[in-house]
This record gives sequence, C-alpha cells and structure tokens, in this order.
Amino acid sequence: MKFSANLPLCLLLGLTLHTGNAWAIDPVPNIKANASDETIAINQQDNLAISISLDPADLLNSEADWWLLIHTPFGWYYYQPALGWQAGISFMQQGALSALDNNEVLNISDLPSGTYTAYFGLDTQVNGEFDLEQAFYDAVTVNISASASVAPNKTYSIVDTQQNRCYDNSNLIACPTSGEAFYGQDAKFTGNMASYTNNGDGTITDNVTGLIWQQSPDTDGDGDIDATDKLGYEAAMAYCENLSLGNHDDWQLPSIKQLYSLMDFNGVDPSGYEGNDTSALIPFINTDYFAFAYGDTSANERIIDSQYASSNLYVVDSKIPLLFGVNFADGRIKGYGTQFLGREKTFVVSCVRANNSYGVNDFQDNGDQTITDNATGLMWAQNDSGSDAPDGLNWEQALAYVESQNAANYLGYNDWRLPNVKELQSLVDYSLSPDRQSLGGYRSRIQCDPHHQ
Repeated sequence: MKFSANLPLCLLLGLTLHTGNAWAIDPVPNIKANASDETIAINQQDNLAISISLDPADLLNSEADWWLLIHTPFGWYYYQPALGWQAGISFMQQGALSALDNNEVLNISDLPSGTYTAYFGLDTQVNGEFDLEQAFYDAVTVNISASASVAPNKTYSIVDTQQNRCYDNSNLIACPTSGEAFYGQDAKFTGNMASYTNNGDGTITDNVTGLIWQQSPDTDGDGDIDATDKLGYEAAMAYCENLSLGNHDDWQLPSIKQLYSLMDFNGVDPSGYEGNDTSALIPFINTDYFAFAYGDTSANERIIDSQYASSNLYVVDSKIPLLFGVNFADGRIKGYGTQFLGREKTFVVSCVRANNSYGVNDFQDNGDQTITDNATGLMWAQNDSGSDAPDGLNWEQALAYVESQNAANYLGYNDWRLPNVKELQSLVDYSLSPDRQSLGGYRSRIQCDPHHQ
C-alpha cells in the first residue's frame, strides 16, 4: 500500500522485521535523533540531528525501495539525496542496498514545538509504494517543547534559502556525506523554512520575519503588472509612504535586508532565454503568495528586468546615485544606477510594514573569538581563514576548511558550517562602503557559524 498522511502511525510502524521469507539474516535499518535510538525531548533552541545507518545483511546489492520520512506538526516530509527534504510522501530512492554508517540527513534548530517522528527503512518490492509485508524499518520520535529561554531578543529571524539540491563546481550531485568533497553545503542544513499567510486584503504576512507585505506591485491598480507600474526611487518612497492598504497606512519602501528575505533559491536564472513565453520560467519569489511579472517585453524591456527597489542607497561618491535592489527574475542583488541612458531608471515596488527591527544587528563579543548576533541568534567566528589560507579558498576548499575546523573542535565547538547566502548577507552594514570605511561593507571579518539558535 502507499503511504498516506491519514494512516495511523501504528500502521506505518506495524512491522519492524519482515517475517514472510526466510533470509538467513535480515537487513537492519537504524535511525537516531541526537545519537539516540529512544524517544528524546528537546527545547526549540536545541539542535536536532537525524542520522541513519543500514546493515543490508543477506540483502546486500538487492534491489529495493528506500524510505526516509518525517511526520511533523505541519505535515509529512520525505528525503531524496539529490533534492534534500521535500514536502509530501515519497520514496527516498530505488536501487541496490548498500551499507550506511551514521549518515547525517538533517541538522536543524528552531523547529516549532510538537512531536516529530522520523522513519527510515526499505521494502523489497521495487514499485514506489510502501509494501508493509516486505518492509524493514526503524523509527525515532522527538518531542520539541517551547522554552522561555529561546532568544528573547531575537528580532531578525533569517528565512531559509529553500536550497534543496547539492552541486559540485558545475553539476547537480547527490548530497555528499561527511568526508566527501563538497560536504557541508547549504542543502544539508534546514533553517527557518519560508511560511506565509494570505490575509485576504491584498497583504501577505511572513510568519518567520513578522513582516507584512503588499501582495502585488500593481501600483497603478489596472489589474496587471507591466512597465507602467515601475517607479523611480523618490516616487517609490513616496508611493509606499502614502499607501493605505489592509487598514494600515504605515507602509514603507523595504530595506535591502527586508527585501532579500523574500528570495527563494528554487528560482532559475532565465538569462540567455530568447523566447517571450515566461509561463515555464521559475522566479526567485514564491508566486503562490506574491504577484510577480517578468520584464515587459512589449515596452522593450528584457525578460530579466524585474528589479525591485529598496530604501538603501549605496554610500559612495558617484555622479549617479546607486540604489540597492533585488531582481526576483534572475536572483541577483546589486546596486543599480538611479538613472539609465540619461533617463530615470524605474523599479518594481513592493511596500512593507511591521517589524522595523528586521535587519538590525545586535552583536555581542563573547570574549573567546566568537561573536553572537543576538538579533538573529547566530554565533560567528570572529576571525576568517586568512591566516591559514592567505591566498583565499575556492568553494570546495572553503567547505573542507570548515569540516577540518570541526574536527579540531575549533574554539570549543564542532558544529561550525559555512553560512548560507542569506546568513552572510545579514552581516552587511549598508551604511558603510570603501569610500567611507577602510573595512568596506562589514565591521568584522567573520567566517562561519556554529549555532542556528
């Protein structure tokens, strides 16, 4: 039978060992939470690590359906090596059984309170359905409770990138395990997964950041999104300040950090695409909640001309001011001139309100070569890799460097990781620049982050 979200857990757990055939030694799958086979209880701020092992025994190299699922208070998720964790119920992979030894498949904190049950196993009917009569599997349960000690001053929760695939320098690969090249990349870690609520009044609430957004950038209200909706910097600021929407009139043009919080890295860069049909393209914003349009080709725009304005100007001496913006068509964040070819450049505008503290750091020097940002709950190493690698590191080397630091229990911790792009952007101080500060756009040289608090 197929897995069903309506099945009671006792049916999903019904058999832990197969009894229908007489193999000399049955395969033994094992799943652990924080290195424990037993039910564990943790607080929201505690780290949760799920690992799996498999002794295939007499079924070594036999074909099977592999299964790795977790039932959460907000639904089912399944794991596939090339994609990471996905919403829904499906098999992990299909293929020959091989030994696994303590492979980590999840490492996360800040999960909502509730009961989580993770399942790992196999069945020998290779048909993409869970066949209970041919099943071998194990389960572990984690009870997560809310805690008053969870970052009481945390005002800047960073939304996960939604990155769920692993890559080498140029190609999609199965997510590596510890010790393999390219281990430790973004898809191996799950942060604050994006969560939105449609308020039914033209606004969208981001349940992670607390920000409330204008749902559509249709500024002229004619029912479509095109070149005539775009505004210059000053007009964009004024539009948001004068907007009355959802019974609120305290709207503003978002900061670059607020705007970047909406970036969804499931998007695909359409650069080089020469057609006009954008229906199959995937933007870098969740279109289940936000209205979005690619560039207006009927007005001689490029498909990628979907640059959203922020309130941050680049503090550099320049004849033409530069405005920081986010392009949800191609996934870029950059400075755009407020003039282009002698005319005012216009931008897509999406106004925001609530949580004005979002994006404001609250750094604390811990006196042990680590820095805690109390706003995000992230702890950072104060020093970068420059003394160990003065010529710099490429991406593969950087990932390996962090793994070596963990092996050495660097600064007393062994759970450092390379930050994802949103976490790294959280450090940028947009009031600085090479023209204003010798340090450039950041105050401290910080390299990797151990705790997703």
